[in-house]
Amino acid sequence: MSDETPSILVRIVGATDVGLIREHNEDNFIVVDLSSGETNFLEPREVVLGKKGTMLVVSDGMGGAAAGEVASHMAVESMRRQMLQYVTEQLDADGKVVEPPSGAPSLPQEAQNESVFLRMSRWLRDSTARANLEIWEAACADLSKNGMGTTLTGLVMLGSQIVVSQIGDSRAYLCRQGVLTQITHDQSLVNQLLDSGQITPEQAKLFEHSNVILQALGVQEDIEVVLSSETVRRGDRMLLCSDGLVGVVTDEEIQEVMASTEDLGEAARKLIDLARSGGGPDNITVILAQAEGEGLAVPTAEEHAKYQVMTLPGEKPIERRPFGEGYQFGSPAGSTSNAPDLVVARPDGHRVSLVMWAALFTLIATLVVLAVVLLPKRFKAPQRALCSVLVEPAGMEVWVDPSQSPTPLFKTSNRNEQMTVELGVGQHVFVLRSPEDRSVRSASVVVQVAAGQPCNLKLSTLPTVEFASDLGTAGDAGSPADAGTKEADAASVALDAGTDLGMPTVPGVDLSVAVAEGSDEESTKKTDKKPRNRRSKDKAGPSVAPVEAPPMLGTPAGSDGPTTPGEKAEPPKTDKPADSPKPNPPEARPAAPDGKPASPDAKPAPESKPAEATPQSP
Repeated sequence: MSDETPSILVRIVGATDVGLIREHNEDNFIVVDLSSGETNFLEPREVVLGKKGTMLVVSDGMGGAAAGEVASHMAVESMRRQMLQYVTEQLDADGKVVEPPSGAPSLPQEAQNESVFLRMSRWLRDSTARANLEIWEAACADLSKNGMGTTLTGLVMLGSQIVVSQIGDSRAYLCRQGVLTQITHDQSLVNQLLDSGQITPEQAKLFEHSNVILQALGVQEDIEVVLSSETVRRGDRMLLCSDGLVGVVTDEEIQEVMASTEDLGEAARKLIDLARSGGGPDNITVILAQAEGEGLAVPTAEEHAKYQVMTLPGEKPIERRPFGEGYQFGSPAGSTSNAPDLVVARPDGHRVSLVMWAALFTLIATLVVLAVVLLPKRFKAPQRALCSVLVEPAGMEVWVDPSQSPTPLFKTSNRNEQMTVELGVGQHVFVLRSPEDRSVRSASVVVQVAAGQPCNLKLSTLPTVEFASDLGTAGDAGSPADAGTKEADAASVALDAGTDLGMPTVPGVDLSVAVAEGSDEESTKKTDKKPRNRRSKDKAGPSVAPVEAPPMLGTPAGSDGPTTPGEKAEPPKTDKPADSPKPNPPEARPAAPDGKPASPDAKPAPESKPAEATPQSP
């Protein structure tokens, strides 16, 4: 008698299609020979079932853009990695359980001596829960993938037994003797309503929210993995598929293809073509497996497959919830009056997401309040005021705050020029500078500008600077700005009281004294400046033409004096016409035509021979 165990042969093939509507495929599937680690089953292959079994996984991603594809890919890869780790560390080459490594989770007392199949079922459930945590953590770390998730249906075949883990609405079928049986239970809203009797099977086919699921990997931190089991018989065919197939192709059509098509590869293509011919609104994924061999019993006529929830030793049976915790409900839009009062389940998010969103909302509200309260004070426009500036000299640069400003405020072009400037509230420094060498020409004037208060200031050059800059040589002629005034003074004749010059009248020449407009007091003041004007005469002022004549006592500075014979006397330059009326101040009267003093009180002038003027013909 041979101790060799009869072999079990399994033919497996997998296929996926993007469909006719979606732009990219968010479905993923994997087939793993847990004994050898081989995963290449895109083409139909026949393998001998090893001591560690074989795993089939189908996942249907969701979340939009590339997030659904990422979630489904992470699910199948995590399942492959975890299951291979479990069987490598805790099963020997003959498929017997060995001592678990240190750090492995301890089993309940009732599960210490459980069979390899039960141990494998526990690993399948734990791998599914671990895949959920990995996807959930990735979604929390990347806001662009927030809300991504995937369904998962995983099947492990070990000997003549199979165990299926279920999350979402992807399905597993078993076809025995031409009869198709669903061995998973959809975790969807429509299925919950159907189980509770709120809708009929006919209404379930037309239910508008048939795509709403109650569980998915990566959507929330804790999930409830549902396990189901079945015993495989010789000739049984197993099908794992996404809802892209079952949402379009009926169970009767699937049963007909699986029962009538011998080749598994052709059967997979037929199922995909049926889904595409029905519109192909979603991605389509199928895995077909057929069990043969002496290691499997032949089914009897009364032996049919059925859905059986599996409870592991030491654990309580799973209580079916009418609706998942953390879901909100409301009446669907567009429901007809004769239809039952249906409800729509939509995910409300896991607790951490709610806390994150609440914290983000609080932060935004706080920032808005701070901006409303603080920003107007911090960025308030500075107050400014107008300031009137009077500058006496012409041709000067006016600087404001020269230590801070690289350029002057303006340059004067006229004498006593008045400008109005706008300045910020506060203290400012004004100073005059020369446009040639930027040297300081005035004392610094500090002014305090206040909002709503008048601001007036006057800028003058320094006395020493004014004297040196205007004449260029020592003298009392005055500044160039006073040139026009001093020319009039030079043309005016201020006689000392009681002085009789004895000036003869020259025909054709008006030698009358031109006195600038003003009061008698002004004339007196001009007369008092005789010595200074006399020195100016000696210095040959630029605006008075020199006349050769002997110096006479009492000749006012700037006067032309008597003319020599044969020389025509030029009229004095004044701002007024020559024929303007002459004032006769009592202290300085003009000489009478006969050469005698006009007043008996006047002192006689020193004897001097007046210059004779040559008469000219009219």
